[in-house]
Amino acid sequence: SQAYRQSSTVTASHAEKAKSVDPDNRLLWRQNLRRMEAEPLRDCILHVAGALRSDMYGPPTAIVRRPDGEVVVNDGKLPQKRSIYLRNKRSAPVSILQLFDQPDIETNCTRRNQSTVPLQALSLLNSDLVVNAAEAFADRVLLESPQDPIGYAFMAVTGRRADAEQLQGLAEFILRQSDIYLRGEQDEQDEQDEQNKATEQELKQASRLALVDLCHVLLSSNEFTYID
Repeated sequence: SQAYRQSSTVTASHAEKAKSVDPDNRLLWRQNLRRMEAEPLRDCILHVAGALRSDMYGPPTAIVRRPDGEVVVNDGKLPQKRSIYLRNKRSAPVSILQLFDQPDIETNCTRRNQSTVPLQALSLLNSDLVVNAAEAFADRVLLESPQDPIGYAFMAVTGRRADAEQLQGLAEFILRQSDIYLRGEQDEQDEQDEQNKATEQELKQASRLALVDLCHVLLSSNEFTYID
């Protein structure tokens, strides 16, 4: 429907009046901002990283409960199949899907809950799925767009081009992270000497690790996880 296809972004000239008349959007004058459901979110992370297996059918993908309690798919290794092919075990739900409100299969579910809790952000920062996906994403970026890795990564995640201010901020982030990987915890003078002595291979590796961090940030961003 036309209402379903609307954007949640409030930029139209009638927005202020609409907000005053219907602040709760009961009349659907805009789309409500919503987060992707658990399974599409996992699949999108893998797809952007170039680590989503597209083959269909076959047996369920195995899950593993680690000693720390986290339940992961394929022991955390990439690539992985779509969430629809995961083994769904009542006593061991996949951790990242459970955190993002996958229904509990022990009871009937007529409508999914949608929560916003700190553990979701922590999971995107620390989950093996996202950490490994960020590394795979960085390798994909370097392979497909070595001349403009920042712009390509931003476009792949958000579906739009970054503006000048965003590009500058992301470029500065890459430089800071590269310095951290290259220089370590040495003092400023020692850092400068170390940079002068750094080989081309060391500079390349530091830049790659910085790009991995950038890809991780983008995959964890609200603009990626929420639909507007």
